[in-house]
Amino acid sequence: MNEVKERGGPIDPIAETVSEARDATNDEIKSLPHVIDRVPPAAWAAALIGAWERFSYYCIITIWQNYMQNKRGFHAVPGALGLGQSTATAISNGFFVFLFLTPTFFAIVSDTRLGRYRTLLSGLWFTNIASLSSIPATFLEREYDFWTAYLMASGSLLLAIVMLLIFRPKLVKIVPHENNLPKAFRVLGVAARYGFKLDHAKQSYQTHHHGTDVPWSDSFVDELKRGLIACRVIFSFAFFYLAITQMFNNLISQAGQMNLRRVPNDMIQAMSGVACVVFGPIIQALYNFLAKRRLSFGPMARITVAFLMCGGGMAYASGLQKLIYSTGPCYDAPRDCPASDGGRLPNDVNVWIQLPVYVALAIAEIFGLVTASEYAYSKAPKDMRSIVQAMVQLSACIGALMGMAISPAARDPYLVIVYGTVAGVMGLCSILFWWRFHKYDKIDQALNNSRDEESTSDGR
Repeated sequence: MNEVKERGGPIDPIAETVSEARDATNDEIKSLPHVIDRVPPAAWAAALIGAWERFSYYCIITIWQNYMQNKRGFHAVPGALGLGQSTATAISNGFFVFLFLTPTFFAIVSDTRLGRYRTLLSGLWFTNIASLSSIPATFLEREYDFWTAYLMASGSLLLAIVMLLIFRPKLVKIVPHENNLPKAFRVLGVAARYGFKLDHAKQSYQTHHHGTDVPWSDSFVDELKRGLIACRVIFSFAFFYLAITQMFNNLISQAGQMNLRRVPNDMIQAMSGVACVVFGPIIQALYNFLAKRRLSFGPMARITVAFLMCGGGMAYASGLQKLIYSTGPCYDAPRDCPASDGGRLPNDVNVWIQLPVYVALAIAEIFGLVTASEYAYSKAPKDMRSIVQAMVQLSACIGALMGMAISPAARDPYLVIVYGTVAGVMGLCSILFWWRFHKYDKIDQALNNSRDEESTSDGR
């Protein structure tokens, strides 16, 4: 006799099994029809909450460089503290260190206590739409002072909190959860005895060679191997983040040295968000085009392109800085010579010439950061995905620390060398990255297949 639900009616065991959430296997992806599902309201709520938080974030960091670097009422570029470009850059990078380091702690809490279904992620497209908050923030800063922009940031963050409280019942999903973090450390401890050969920590090896019964399966060690590969790839992004964070400090200062044509100097970086919104769907269409024709463009190739684009953007910034230094009235001391009329006259270079830098960095973000996040998630051991994702932020933290290290040189007349050095390092990184990691594009299918075999063996 069929089981009966509380409200009556038989339970369909097949329907009950199908309704359980799990990842599709490769065979299912190949054989079953691809149907676009309806995006649930909870997903939209999560994206909007993340977007409002990013709205506040970009309101704050976009105007920081002016706030810290320039004196109040000194010249056409807004300011308050008058600390100078070098000190302002060091402070902003210090904030990024704190910002990028914090998720590591919360990732451990998420994976060991909460479970990944209770961790909210906002999409890149929503994030970059929210980043356009820098446009009204910069005009508020210039026309009505900094407090108005910070008030707007506070209001949007309050809205995110209210939405989070309203949608909490739909966003929080309690699921059975296993804490695999201590198990992973124990595997690494066993592997350390054999020169960190993880295969020697497998249950089969330990049982066969030592008669030891370890509390983990061979498949768990394989998952851990994939996660460590992902971490190695992710930590290659440190120099990438060093270049990306230039958008929020030195490149804003560079714009302030040019002819602004009634545009706030810290508004130009908002074009990076615009470029992400525009080029995101175009690049996705490119991926689909290549996939339909079975042309390989794997994660390592995309990241290499990202590094090259990032290096190209920094090379352009170096050339642009050279152009600024070659143009009057103040040449290599912009807004800091008698001919500048007390800092009111910039060097006569149109600020919109800076636009290609932000377009290049935006395309690099799409190819690089999205791929790194996806790669980290797909290769991370089950129930440790937040921790591996946090490694992305940790690599950004290292990049910010390097930004602090070079900040003493971030002042006139040395900025050509600063940008040129970052460009050269990114060019070298792209070559070394491709040389070291390109093989993983070839074996990526085999790594994914091992997860499918585990799903089959577990009966999922």
